[in-house]
Parts: sequence; structure tokens; C-alpha cells
Amino acid sequence: MALYFSRSKIPSKGTCFLHLGLYVYSAAFLKRFTKLERTPLEVVEGLEQLRALEQGYRIRVVEVESESWGIDTPEDLERFRENQWIKNLSS
Repeated sequence: MALYFSRSKIPSKGTCFLHLGLYVYSAAFLKRFTKLERTPLEVVEGLEQLRALEQGYRIRVVEVESESWGIDTPEDLERFRENQWIKNLSS
């Protein structure tokens, strides 16, 4: 289960993991979550997952074998699409 999320490296030394976020929520949880006020850690880190952790909800994490694309903006999506097109040409 997740203990914390950060945009900074945790721990600052030693082994750390890249965060690849795929979140699955029930409709009931989303209704509750959207009514919760933003929490201090969420505001500081800019990560809504911390709101759930600070409110006592658990977030399960798993280790995966490879990295993935981060698509957080329309520009990220466009870069992904362009790169996939290049990959398809070389296949």
C-alpha cells in the first residue's frame, strides 16, 4: 500500500521507483472523493492521491517491469501519437 507520493525523489538516496499511475475507482468512491476538501499535503505536492491518503483511504501499488509514457497534457498526447507513428513505420 502506498505510504506517500511526491514529485521529489523518495528516498533521496538508495532505491526508489518511478511512479506510473493507473487509478481505478468505483463510482461511489469518486462521488465521496470529489466532495473532500483539498488537504495540506495535496496542496504542497500538487498530487490529488495525497488527499485520499490523508483522509484514510488506501492506495494499492504494484511493481511493473517497464516504464510507460506520461500523458498529462494535450502536448504529451501529441508527442506519444507522433512517437507511436514512428514506431509503426519501423515495424
